[in-house]
Amino acid sequence: MSAIIFNDILYHILSHITADIDIQPTFESCFPSGASKSNTARCTLARLATAHSSFTKPALAALWGFLPSDKALKHILWVIKTEEDSPLENYEAVVTHGPSWTRFQEYASLVRTITIDPSVRTAHGQYPSKLRHGTFWARLSSALGGTPILPGLKSAILFSMHHFGEYDFDMGSLCLLNPSIHDLNVLFLGVGRGEQGNFRTVLSTCLPSATGHTLETLSVIVPVPVLDINAFPQSYPRLRRLKIDEGGILPEQLTLLATLPDLEYLSIVLPPFEHLHIPVVFPELRSLEIFSYAFVWIKLLIAHMACPKLQSLFISETHPDSDDTYSQELSDLLRTVTSKYPSLMAFRWDNRDITSAGMESASKAGMTLAELFDPMLSLRAMRSFSASFIGPLIPYSPSDFQKMAEAWPELETFNLALAGSGPDQYADLQSLASFARHCPRLLELRIPTIKFNPSDTSAPFVGSPMPHWLQELKVAKVALPTDEFEEVTRQQTVLLGLAKQVFPSARINFPVIRNRLRSRMLMAGANIPDKRI
Repeated sequence: MSAIIFNDILYHILSHITADIDIQPTFESCFPSGASKSNTARCTLARLATAHSSFTKPALAALWGFLPSDKALKHILWVIKTEEDSPLENYEAVVTHGPSWTRFQEYASLVRTITIDPSVRTAHGQYPSKLRHGTFWARLSSALGGTPILPGLKSAILFSMHHFGEYDFDMGSLCLLNPSIHDLNVLFLGVGRGEQGNFRTVLSTCLPSATGHTLETLSVIVPVPVLDINAFPQSYPRLRRLKIDEGGILPEQLTLLATLPDLEYLSIVLPPFEHLHIPVVFPELRSLEIFSYAFVWIKLLIAHMACPKLQSLFISETHPDSDDTYSQELSDLLRTVTSKYPSLMAFRWDNRDITSAGMESASKAGMTLAELFDPMLSLRAMRSFSASFIGPLIPYSPSDFQKMAEAWPELETFNLALAGSGPDQYADLQSLASFARHCPRLLELRIPTIKFNPSDTSAPFVGSPMPHWLQELKVAKVALPTDEFEEVTRQQTVLLGLAKQVFPSARINFPVIRNRLRSRMLMAGANIPDKRI
C-alpha cells in the first residue's frame, strides 16, 4: 500500500473519532527520523489512537499487532519523554492503577510483534558506555511481580543503528520480552571487539530467560562472535529458522547445529577452515544460505553437507578476478549441487570480485551462460533462478535463454545480472518469446541486455501463447542499431509495444533515454522536459 493511500486512510479514521483523554503527542514522538512515509503514518496512527476509545476491537488488534517501538506504550501511561529532556532513571513512578493503566493493559495484550531499540544516549563525557538497569520497563516488570508486560508477544526485533560503545544499553527494555516468544531478531552492527563482553551479557539475559525452550526463529547479525553455539541443542531444541552472521560458523559448530531436529532454514557465514572430515546431515533442512569469502570453503562444505529435503539454496561468494579456473570450478560445483539436492526449486548465486575495484572484470568465462549452468538444467522443478556476476564476463545469446526456458517449465522468477556489455552478451525478442512459450507461470523476468532490430518485429512471437501473465519485465540495457536520439526513442517505443503484446499485464522497465545534447544543456541550467517511454 502506498504512503499516500495510507495517509488518506489515517486522516479519514481520525476524522471520525473523538478523544476521551486529552493527550497530544508531539511531532517528535510521531515522526521518528529516518522512517519511511508509510511507517510514519502507521506510527502517527498508533500514537494518536492511545487517546481514543471509539476504535472497534478488530481495528485495535490490527493496529497494535505490530509496534515500531515501545514509545506508544509509554505514551498510554503518560510518561513520554526523550533522553535529552530527562534520563530514563528520572521517569516518574510507575502507575499500575486508574484509567490509563486499564487502557495500557488492553492495548498491551494486543501486541504480537515489537521493535525494541535499547540504545540510550550516553551522558556527556561519560565513556565508555554501560548497561543501564532499573529503568522504566524494569521497574514496571518488578511492580507486576513477574507477569509479562506484553502477554501475547510472539515476535521481537532488537535493533539499533548506534555504536554499542558510544550509547548505553537499556537492559530494562528486555523486560518487554516474555517466555512465550517464538521469533527473535537481533541486529546490532555497531558492536566491536571491545564490547563483546557487554553484548554477551545482553544476549545471556535476553535468550535464556526471555525465550527459553519456545524459540523457533533466531536471527543474530552482529560483527563479532557473541553466541554460545555449543548450548543451542539443549537450550533451543525447537529452532526451525536460524541466521547467524557474527564472524563465521566453524565445522564443529555446524555439526552441533545439525542435531537440531526441526531446523528448516539455516543462514551462515563461513570462516576460513581447511578440513571437514565427516559428513554433516541436516535431515529437515529446506533452505540454506551460505556467505563466504573463499570459493574453496563453499566447495568443501557442499561436498560434506547432506540435506535430503533441500529446496532452496543461496550462495554469496567472493573470488579474485584473475582466477582463470573459476568458471570450470563453478560448473563442477553446480554438478555436485544438482546430484546432492535433486529437489531444488530455488537457486541464487551472488558473485563478488575482490580485485576489480568496481571496474569491469578482465577475465573471460570460457563458456556460455547455458554451458555454465548446464548441470542445473536437469532440475525440472526449478521455480526461482537468480544469478549475479561481477566477473568473469559470461557470454549469452538467445539460444541460452531458450535452453533455460525449455528446461524449467515451472519457472516463476528469472533474475540475471551479468557484468559486461560485449557483442556476445545479449537477448532479443526471441528470448522473450521463449519464456512466454515454455514458462506459463513466470511472474518476474529480469535480464541484462536486449538487442533490438526494428526490421524483425513479428517472427519471434509466432506460436507464443497470448497473452502471458508476467507481472514484471526489467531490462538493464537496450542495444539498438542507432544512437540518434529521436530514432532511439522511436525504436524503443516499438520494442515496448511488442513486449506489451506478449506481456500485457507486466510492469515493463526499460532504461531512461537521454539526449546527449539535452544532457549538456541540463548541466548548463536549461529547463527541458525529459522524454521517457
